[in-house]
Amino acid sequence: MRRLIVAAMLFGTPCAVQAESLPVRLKDGATWTITATHVGEATGPRALKWNLTTVKRLVWSAPQRGRNARLTVIPVSATVSADSPPELARARSLAVSATLEVDEVLTPGALVNVDAVRAAFQEVLGRDIRGSEALADAAAKAMIATEVGWAARGQGGELDPGKTVESDGEVENPFGGAPIKVRDNYRLESYDRTAGRAVIVWRQSADSAAFARDLVAGLEARMKSATPGLKPDEVQAALKDVSGNLESTCRHEIDIPTGLAVKVDCRRINTITFQGETRGSTDTWTITQTLPEPR
Repeated sequence: MRRLIVAAMLFGTPCAVQAESLPVRLKDGATWTITATHVGEATGPRALKWNLTTVKRLVWSAPQRGRNARLTVIPVSATVSADSPPELARARSLAVSATLEVDEVLTPGALVNVDAVRAAFQEVLGRDIRGSEALADAAAKAMIATEVGWAARGQGGELDPGKTVESDGEVENPFGGAPIKVRDNYRLESYDRTAGRAVIVWRQSADSAAFARDLVAGLEARMKSATPGLKPDEVQAALKDVSGNLESTCRHEIDIPTGLAVKVDCRRINTITFQGETRGSTDTWTITQTLPEPR
């Protein structure tokens, strides 16, 4: 979102003058609750569907000299639906109070209490993580603060009502390989100063042709390194019809006084078609954040 603000200032003076600003405004020690319902569906040979609701307490610490702002995430509950795997609650919500660095829109950054988080993650995993700390930290952070990250997508904007702002970026390839080039679109759908509410819609999509090329490159490397390895003509034949789709959309209802996204609805779709078989995942998130409690 910060890139969008800079782009508006550089490439359109009217946009910079007319834009509505929605900064996150919090007092040191601000405390509130985030509740998220995550419905996931995996398609393909290992089809699976689940529904998990998590409740977490958030405590924000203002930046100080020599360190960034911090957000402590305290797990309260994790409840799965009757038709979901019961182990999902434990696997998707790490049972430890974790502190992360955050930027001005509360995007989760580096872990602060790394040792405690690694110990909790190792207990969930059921094995030693030595030698794989970086992967373990990334997985643990996803369990701790994925919903915080989705909420942060629409926070801190500076946009013209009704005007779409676009930017280019990269995201991690969910199927392995090089990062995927994506296009972000932000639009301020409404801004009601009297009600204290604004609505921001965000969409992120990958260029289908570029996505296919990245998929082919990643799969080709795997197939060539397999045992036994495939011949070049066999690899080329196997990858001739590879295609994929990567798209995310969110609607954020923003509380103007605090800048917090008090209601968020998101949908993410990842699919790949390979050798005539389509597999992938669809995830939907319904997230609410309470306003900071009076102190």
